[in-house]
Amino acid sequence: MHKSFNVDEIRALADESEINRQFFDRLANRSKNSRVTTVDHVVRFTRGSRREVVDLFRAMTELGLGEFVLGRKGAPSRFEWQARLTEVGQAAIGEADEVELVEADELEDDADADELDMAEVEMLPHFYVLRPGLSPVHFSLPSDLTQQEAERLATFIRTLPFGS
Repeated sequence: MHKSFNVDEIRALADESEINRQFFDRLANRSKNSRVTTVDHVVRFTRGSRREVVDLFRAMTELGLGEFVLGRKGAPSRFEWQARLTEVGQAAIGEADEVELVEADELEDDADADELDMAEVEMLPHFYVLRPGLSPVHFSLPSDLTQQEAERLATFIRTLPFGS
């Protein structure tokens, strides 16, 4: 018999911060489950602080989703999963109603599966004419860009300095 997790608690954790939402959204869109997710990897793709990611991993430990392990002797700080991370992400964004405890052998050994999934995202080129007489601005965005990601990008653009 598999232990089941409280999906409402997972959703509440996802709603606590932008970093948490980004993390769970990424999990929901993953194709693979891994045994381990490192703090450094989550910091890179969320652009959050180490403290925010460690706090998230500790909260996930309290929910029983796995165990946060502080890095020692060169090993990275990491979260070792006891649930399928794809199910956790899907539950967090409302696409699944159940998450179950799994045996360690049901998860991938590859701690870098996160990095592999990032390479699978199709990027689409975009060109934007900001004003007449200027060359277009060129950038690439994921083909599956979410509303939340578009809003984050718009927020970033608003932070750019303006000349007088």
